[in-house]
Amino acid sequence: MYAVDAMWSVPGGQAEWMAGLEASVIPFITTLPGFVSARFTRNLSEQCNHSSLVFETKENAERFIEVSYPAPERTEARDDAGVKLLGKMAIHEVLVEVTAVTSGSAG
Repeated sequence: MYAVDAMWSVPGGQAEWMAGLEASVIPFITTLPGFVSARFTRNLSEQCNHSSLVFETKENAERFIEVSYPAPERTEARDDAGVKLLGKMAIHEVLVEVTAVTSGSAG
């Protein structure tokens, strides 16, 4: 799997960031070929947010970058919302993914 990581400047607070994700970003990314998962985080000490989107293949990750940035329709939506990409999107190979294991209750 391959992750596309990026850092964003987003005006407003957490509510505006969440509204933009729910209205535009999440519906867009979940339709993309090879999409596996996404994490969106907010830096508590700086005015920036991070995204990490995981795709099945490197080609899927590269295609995401091609269709999302700098695609004119996506750029216009970001500009209208005042959202700015800080630096470049980067593709990273996912080596290991670890999640917590929870046990069910015996009943």
